[in-house]
Amino acid sequence: MGTLPAAIASKTPYSGTYVVECVSPIYVKPTAAGRAFLPEVTEAAPYPGAKPCLLVEEQLEDREWLANLARLTVEELPEPKPKTKKQRGGQ
Repeated sequence: MGTLPAAIASKTPYSGTYVVECVSPIYVKPTAAGRAFLPEVTEAAPYPGAKPCLLVEEQLEDREWLANLARLTVEELPEPKPKTKKQRGGQ
């Protein structure tokens, strides 16, 4: 789910290497599995200039449903690229 704007604050449980934010509404990175799982697909940008995400406004209290959506989404995302250490001062 990548980097989120500073306006989104309350960090909660995470799945693997992806942080899941609990805010209302929830914006989820669009994937084929996520689109198939949602009963009705609506896309919206979480903040001005952002790429559209899947917008989840219903079922926010259903933890199992949200966990399934998160799991399906994470399974389709590529693994994060490992960060390389930069050498300083021409070493």
